[in-house]
Amino acid sequence: MVRLASTLVLFAVAPSMLACGSDLVIVPALEACEREGQGSEGCSFSVTRLLHQRVNEKDPDAVIVSNPSLDVSTHVQIVRWGYAEQPVLLEPGGVHIFDIAERAIGGESTAWRAGAAIHILSEDPVAAYLMAPMTNRTANEGSLLIPDAALGDTYVVSAYSSFLDPDHPLGQGEPSYFTIIGQTDGTTVHFWPPIDTAAGDGIAAVSAGGEGQFELAAGDVARIAAVPFADISGTVVHADAPVWVAGGVGCAYVPITAVGHCDHLQEVLRPIAHWAMDYPAIPSPPRANEPHIWRVYAGAPNVTVTTEPQSAAFVLEEVGDWREIVVPHGHVFWFHADGPILPMQYLVGASQADDRGDPSMIQAIATRSWLRRYVVSTGLRYSEHYLQIVRFEGDADVFVDGTLVQDYRASQGLEIADVLVEEGSHSVASAEPIGLSLYGYSNGVDGTKYTSYAIPGGFGG
Repeated sequence: MVRLASTLVLFAVAPSMLACGSDLVIVPALEACEREGQGSEGCSFSVTRLLHQRVNEKDPDAVIVSNPSLDVSTHVQIVRWGYAEQPVLLEPGGVHIFDIAERAIGGESTAWRAGAAIHILSEDPVAAYLMAPMTNRTANEGSLLIPDAALGDTYVVSAYSSFLDPDHPLGQGEPSYFTIIGQTDGTTVHFWPPIDTAAGDGIAAVSAGGEGQFELAAGDVARIAAVPFADISGTVVHADAPVWVAGGVGCAYVPITAVGHCDHLQEVLRPIAHWAMDYPAIPSPPRANEPHIWRVYAGAPNVTVTTEPQSAAFVLEEVGDWREIVVPHGHVFWFHADGPILPMQYLVGASQADDRGDPSMIQAIATRSWLRRYVVSTGLRYSEHYLQIVRFEGDADVFVDGTLVQDYRASQGLEIADVLVEEGSHSVASAEPIGLSLYGYSNGVDGTKYTSYAIPGGFGG
């Protein structure tokens, strides 16, 4: 055993597993990590670079790791291609950024690569966010990472259609896709897409309504892509061991009938086992008078969904079925269901939002999963960054970086504050649970591009 600093316990692993000079790997404080259950804070995270329009530009993606503790320092470490880099100390409330400059796996269609997963390790519970890329570019997006302990075996893919413009200079095929990372050797994955998928790297094409199958070892990464102009959303994925799943699209117009510039969407997904039945639908911070687009996905058959206050009702008959809802600008409402659902918000493109921002995708978080404290960090070189705070009406005060939040708008029993913040890291805290989402918009001024990111702040188990 080797000890580096007072709190860092490390162990040596076989030389075949790690490159020369990198034989020290963090051992998490298992008791502390297990207490986190199925929430977004954990001690081990898997990640891979997801496909997007500018994934191979010089600007890397990044994993932002934050320490939400008020009093515990911890060490974090990145492991990739068998190489464990030196651990980094995170003070309470601290943030560290790991660059992810590796190329996305295999071109722009279905692909597979052995051992391509990247791992983030920590002694104590931390939160982690994927910024793609970190710096404002032609296409940006962000995702909250899900700890390995909170992964499951069954998912429904949330994505979107690739752009519907054959004359676009990027050409055809920026696909709608999902990506999987294996956690256990010999994992068999089955998937049932509602559209045709493409073949690649030994994974066979599947016709709409058919069944696909492939195997993954621990750390393997596979991407299943739809054929051009199709939407892979609603695909049901089931594995015989827990897996990591993300959904996205290489370049999309939102709505699909829009014109102008496409942007990529991505979201790391929660397994159906952790979905809820009641969610607030909070519109993204305003840009112009743009509409808000929601999809709600079914995690069980014959789920009845109602919206409040509209009192609209509909039935999602099969697992993976979804319904798209377009609501007026600034409209707050609730989703209620008699089975598990997952609402996903899709931000419209710049052409419908006064040239501020561009498409993004962000999942709703149920109120039962709100946290009392978050530490987050923004992207770089955006025109605007917002922390969107949601609390129940009349609940405890909320503080951003120690400053009291005061400007709320009330709707549907909730109070919402869109707090404009500076670039960098921020803490958000309250004596009672609150919801938090992080948004960035760029408007093309001072060399920035028309782009956005949208990320849930976190959730409890």
